[in-house]
Amino acid sequence: MLPETAPQASRQSVISVTFDQTSIDEVIATFASYSGRSIITGKGITGTVTAEIRDSPGTSPFNAILQSQGLAANELPGGIIRVDSRSTSSRRTRPSRSPPGA
Repeated sequence: MLPETAPQASRQSVISVTFDQTSIDEVIATFASYSGRSIITGKGITGTVTAEIRDSPGTSPFNAILQSQGLAANELPGGIIRVDSRSTSSRRTRPSRSPPGA
């Protein structure tokens, strides 16, 4: 179930793929393979995806699928992408507060 790369009208590649009740782990693995990036999932990430992506550019379909599942992706040091629930992701990326007057 690897995505098909459509002819490019620009330098940005596009993806076409269909998921039918596919586990979120398999969907993430598909995008990891397509992008050549390392993607890991947080603890307890489960669910299934039904989606048809046609000639969609860049990371748009990946982010749309994650959002539809209540998930978010963050890039870690070294370029690894971590997928987690939005609430867990926002706790991990929340900027630290500076003390007043700093």
